Amino acid sequence: EPPKPTTSSSSSEENKEENKEVEWDWVEKYNEKHKRKYWKNKKTGETVWKEPPKPTTSSSSSEENKEENKEVEWDWVEKYNEKHKRKYWKNKKTGETVWKEPPKPTT
Repeated sequence: EPPKPTTSSSSSEENKEENKEVEWDWVEKYNEKHKRKYWKNKKTGETVWKEPPKPTTSSSSSEENKEENKEVEWDWVEKYNEKHKRKYWKNKKTGETVWKEPPKPTT
């Protein structure tokens, strides 16, 4: 029987958890005009200013935290507009901004 290659299935199994980022569809970029980082989705072409959440590495912990982390699924971030001296909300996925707080997802 020939010797197994150094990249054996056992070592690739061990690295699967570490290499979850490979499945992440976002690439970090830099915008010279705005002098800031942004992220581009390789599949959809969508671009966002805030880093999208990376896929969770362990299914067990994501199952446990599902109830606690309901807000993570909410795509809106509360911001403050200095010019208008009031709060507004920005959608992390679409970049849309609104003055009224959008409804949170029901749990």
